[in-house]
Amino acid sequence: MAETHVLTPDPNFIHEVKRLGGDSLKKCYQCSTCSSVCNLSSEAAPFPRRQMLSAGWGERDALVSDPRVWLCHQCNDCSTYCPRGARPGDVLAAIRAFAYRHFSFPSFMGSALSKPGALPVLILVPVLILAACIFAFAPHTPSGEFEFLQSSVIDFNLFLPHSSVDALFVIGNILIFIFAAVGFIRFW
Repeated sequence: MAETHVLTPDPNFIHEVKRLGGDSLKKCYQCSTCSSVCNLSSEAAPFPRRQMLSAGWGERDALVSDPRVWLCHQCNDCSTYCPRGARPGDVLAAIRAFAYRHFSFPSFMGSALSKPGALPVLILVPVLILAACIFAFAPHTPSGEFEFLQSSVIDFNLFLPHSSVDALFVIGNILIFIFAAVGFIRFW
């Protein structure tokens, strides 16, 4: 007897894939042209046809845990030859963007890193942290000005004392390794 597969569609996932750039998702009618022209597809595992079918049905859990979604390098052969203009490469890119945002830790970083408009804010945060450290730890003259502004010698210890740089480096690296480990475990 054949094995039964119960679908658990997620309509919100379909809308999210469309919003992330896979707006041609529903044009696919499973003709298998994409799998025929894709160099990464095999007879045993049709790619990207199976992923397009799962995306069309809104099988979010199946797709975010499917490592084959990450195979596509968007050569767009499948999109070029698709008779309906379904653009499987764009749909797979949207699924990857969804998975990236879904598994990232902390979750706001996944959203920020997937939007080019967030780059100025991502650059501004370390600049503000460095400025706060300078104001908090840089030595001052008796008149209240920063010593590095009054000194005629370039001394980085006057700009930011070595002990504060070491503390910031150690704390920052501990946080980075914790975030990376949690993100890696979630992706795995």
